[in-house]
Amino acid sequence: MPSHTVLARLTSLLVLMLFAACGQAEPAEGSAAGDDGTSAATRLERPVGHLKGPVPGIPDPGDSDEKLDGLFMQLSYSFGNLYKIWYFFTPAGYVYLNNIPPGGLEFFDFAKAAQEEPDNVGSYVVQGEKLIITKADGEVDELEFGHDEDDPENLEIDGLFASKADKFKPGETFEGTYQGGASVGGGAVMSTQTYEFSKDGTYKWSAIGTVSMTTSESHVSAGSTGEAQGTYKVIGEGNTIELTPAGGETVRYTLFPFENLDGEIELVINGGFYGPLEPAAESSE
Repeated sequence: MPSHTVLARLTSLLVLMLFAACGQAEPAEGSAAGDDGTSAATRLERPVGHLKGPVPGIPDPGDSDEKLDGLFMQLSYSFGNLYKIWYFFTPAGYVYLNNIPPGGLEFFDFAKAAQEEPDNVGSYVVQGEKLIITKADGEVDELEFGHDEDDPENLEIDGLFASKADKFKPGETFEGTYQGGASVGGGAVMSTQTYEFSKDGTYKWSAIGTVSMTTSESHVSAGSTGEAQGTYKVIGEGNTIELTPAGGETVRYTLFPFENLDGEIELVINGGFYGPLEPAAESSE
């Protein structure tokens, strides 16, 4: 394949990483602000699957020994790589697994996921030391289950520790600069995103990406950048953030704080980890 064709494909992938991953492409449904200053997303009734009742395309939950609630993360090492596994449970008996709900936990649409990702969504029951998940595609997973001895809020699923995602307080603001990145193809395509949050509810976002390819005959590279600024708001129960860029449409991300091994608080935004570039000031309500 000619080198310019490969570079063109890598460049297309870079654009997707910069803008699809940061969520700039899809506006939040019902994101217009109301007269009381609250966004429609804050007041939006939750989709089916969050409250008791049937979900189209998903088997009804059976009788469960306990109800699970919240987002849980597992870390797994395989062939030298670190993988994140997600479980999002609702007390209504439904679960979304493997991926993180991208647009805020409170607004996740189980019925839509059943159509688009039937292998990643289903109903669950806890029976003793078993977690039984019946997916929308009909597959049934029977996993070992238990609560962590040191902190029962956390779980043990399929032999792996699953930590429960913490929350911010609704309306909470924070100050600091956070940066995260991603790469594919052994570093052939790389992107870095930076968020700068201020206590006054404003933010700045920037992204830079590069693609490169080396052959026996040449080395070619290209780059792309993006930036935005506007206002932000933590809504719902504290795991959803709304970003409203100046002159643009509001988007929503799933959000939670994560304490790393150095004791620093990172922001997890739509599954991406963003570490502090400088000491962050205390948050305020």
